[in-house]
Amino acid sequence: MKAQVAVEFLYVMAFIMIIGGVLIAVVGNEIGDKKDQELLREVRDEARKARQEVFIAADVEDGYQREFEVPQRVNNQEYNLTISDNTLSAFSGVIGVVYSAPTVQGQFQKGTNTIRREGGVIHLNS
Repeated sequence: MKAQVAVEFLYVMAFIMIIGGVLIAVVGNEIGDKKDQELLREVRDEARKARQEVFIAADVEDGYQREFEVPQRVNNQEYNLTISDNTLSAFSGVIGVVYSAPTVQGQFQKGTNTIRREGGVIHLNS
C-alpha cells in the first residue's frame, strides 16, 4: 500500500512538473514575442521618420536644408537604416521594414543628419 501511494505521488509530481515546464515555456515565448513586437514598432517608427524627411525634401524647392537626428539604437538594440534604389530599409537582426522612397544621394548616419535639395537632387550627408 505504501509503495502504491509513493508511485502515485511520483506520477502526480511528474505531471505537475511537466505542466509547469510547459507553462514556463509558453510564458517565455510570449515575453519574447512582445519584445520582438516592440522592437519592430520602434524600427518602423524610425524608418517612417527618416522617410518623411526624404519626402519633405522631395516636395520642396531647391535651397531646402534641414538637420535631423537618427538615434544610435532603437529599443536598446543596434539597427541599420539605409536608402538606395528608391528603397529605404531599417533592420535590427531579423526584424525590419522596407519602404519606397525618392532617389537620394548619400546615406543616413547615426546622430545628426543633414538633408538638402540642390538642382532637383536630394542630398543626404553629402
